[in-house]
Amino acid sequence: IAVVILNEDVPATIKTYRLLPPGESYSELLRGSHVLITDGERKVHVHAIRSINAGKVSFIGATALPGGFFELLIKGDSGNPSFIWLNSEPVLIETHTYGGSGRGPFFSTPENFAKINAAMLKLSKAHKAPVHQLRTVTVD
Repeated sequence: IAVVILNEDVPATIKTYRLLPPGESYSELLRGSHVLITDGERKVHVHAIRSINAGKVSFIGATALPGGFFELLIKGDSGNPSFIWLNSEPVLIETHTYGGSGRGPFFSTPENFAKINAAMLKLSKAHKAPVHQLRTVTVD
């Protein structure tokens, strides 16, 4: 997970995404859920959550859907985001670091969430910039 400070604010026309609130039970709650996976060609595929373990989420093919919905990730897809659909909006859950069905850091484990917020706070203080923290969705 890389955290950087930008030279200027992100324009309001650029969509930013919220995350799930940090929690320990997502491995059970989200197992098998469909996920929108993006790739280096700006395509969206549907995979399913296989597991969330040790701060990472891994995916499998969404076997209940027709074959055209699923595509393996390859070199060049790294860093692209994955989302779940919640409350009528895409919610960011990870960025790819491994190919195949996909795997990467799950942002909403308490440890990853805290580390990202701490890195943003440290950068903000070092550059005397406004403090930003992760924004979350409401989970019912």
